[in-house]
Amino acid sequence: MTQGQDRSTLKWLRDDLNELIQQATLQLGEFVDKGQSAQISECQSLLHKIHGTLKMVQLTGASMLTEEMEAVALAIEEAAAASTKDRVEALMMALVQLPDYLERLEKGAPDLPFSVLSIINDLRASRDAGLLSETAFFAPHLNQMLVEQTGGEPNPEIKQVTKQLRMHFHKGLLGWYRQIEPEKSLNLLRQVFNRLLKTSGTSCSKRLWEAALALSTGVMEESIEASISVKLLIGHLDREMKFVIDKGEAANECGFA
Repeated sequence: MTQGQDRSTLKWLRDDLNELIQQATLQLGEFVDKGQSAQISECQSLLHKIHGTLKMVQLTGASMLTEEMEAVALAIEEAAAASTKDRVEALMMALVQLPDYLERLEKGAPDLPFSVLSIINDLRASRDAGLLSETAFFAPHLNQMLVEQTGGEPNPEIKQVTKQLRMHFHKGLLGWYRQIEPEKSLNLLRQVFNRLLKTSGTSCSKRLWEAALALSTGVMEESIEASISVKLLIGHLDREMKFVIDKGEAANECGFA
């Protein structure tokens, strides 16, 4: 399913999804008030439906978020009453934030899992599960997206263009790392990724640079934290550029080099 189809289908499903989210929120509230297992069981069932719908339309970040929400609901149902407070709070916060995330997706924001990483880690922490880093969270799903979006003809000029842009990439990356006019440096990185996106001929390459552009934009707008793992992830893109310079776009196997 293409990104355009995702958006179109999501718009069609939004009313049903919002109703399910509202029902799940009400059931969780009833559980807090009355403490009856039937309510949290119904909340889990509703979350299962929401997760299944989002998975069906291939919205990876939203699907993974609701999968964690369902896991927390199950943990609440199975836990002693005294140990549910943090889980209930984390789940309620996720239920509040999920509609906003879906609205952003409908308006065209990229569905990249690291966008909801902080919410997912709050949910995982509430049930004592290990936390996820941006790198572990982002890279495997980017590879999957790239594999699913094959096609297009390699641009024979990409080697020379990438060689020129790599110097600007190094300048922007160094300035960002050293906090030398960080906003200007991040904007330079965005310009590099945008030019690579427009110059690339294959869908694999386009999706890679589209994701890089979305990530750097999120960091510049402060909707994504400039953590160490995010900096390493963006720095890793230097290897992708060198790969294209050495071997060309046609050698790219739809994933990180």
